[in-house]
Amino acid sequence: MRGRSRDTVSSQHENEYLISMGDLMAGMLFVFIILLAATMARLESEKQRTKELNDSVTMQRERREELLTTIIRDLEADEVTAAISADRSAIELGTERLFGSLKWQPSTIGMSVIRSLGDALADHLENEQSGLLLEAVLIEGHTDNLPIPLDDNNADPRVQDNWDLSSLRSIEVYKLIVAAHPELEQLRNEDGKLLIATAGWADRRPTVPNTTKDNRMRNRRIDIRFVLAAPKGVGD
Repeated sequence: MRGRSRDTVSSQHENEYLISMGDLMAGMLFVFIILLAATMARLESEKQRTKELNDSVTMQRERREELLTTIIRDLEADEVTAAISADRSAIELGTERLFGSLKWQPSTIGMSVIRSLGDALADHLENEQSGLLLEAVLIEGHTDNLPIPLDDNNADPRVQDNWDLSSLRSIEVYKLIVAAHPELEQLRNEDGKLLIATAGWADRRPTVPNTTKDNRMRNRRIDIRFVLAAPKGVGD
């Protein structure tokens, strides 16, 4: 009888242990399922957010290209030759019609071209209604890679290298545009920062290799670059 009692107690302890382990495993499985569901929901939310951001960027790029195409059309109506850059973010104007060789003051024809450019920017930037969000509009000066001949008696002392030339040209275009359209100088982006500025790139951003005379001519240009604002939620 005493041995049978011990067996009964031992069996009860084993059953209690198995029940406890079963409860523990069931609890762990429940927690795992909850965590898995939460992770899947978070991944789905991130996937949706990424899609929305990508869609927003695509829409903004399309709106920017529409704006560039419209400005190009206005320039062509004034017999100004211009092109949209390969990355579809800027309007390119060759400097051959804008400036004399190694000069930063516009020629007579250049003044007319810049006047048409200012008119088009004023018309479309002030009245932009498509929802296009711009971080900045940069008037960029670009040159070829040939050095400035400093031994020329007619050389401008302010132009010591291509950095000077590209910067002075971009600044001069900006000054002439805002002189004709002062309202452009006060345009601001969504963050309240001034929209239009200048940049001189020298020969650092050629559109084609500076290996031929024709290529170097293509690289001497003024770009009007439309920089998109980052979509809301990026970098937060």
